[in-house]
Amino acid sequence: MLTFLLTKTQYILVSRWNYFKGVYKGIKKSLDLDWEIIPERKGPQQAVAGYEKAKDIFIPKIVRYQHYLQTELRKVFH
Repeated sequence: MLTFLLTKTQYILVSRWNYFKGVYKGIKKSLDLDWEIIPERKGPQQAVAGYEKAKDIFIPKIVRYQHYLQTELRKVFH
């Protein structure tokens, strides 16, 4: 029933935030899985390289997007 109390902008921001949380959990889970599975398949060096690449590329983007959404939510709700 919360959605009926929100304006369109607030609803979009909340839905984006929920989507982001799902994406973040999915990426984090896949990183954890890769970290466990890849060493057995391809060797430890490639596992470390894959993890470092993901850490350098994806996580900063996710964190930036998280900060953006948090500031937008603060603007709307405060």
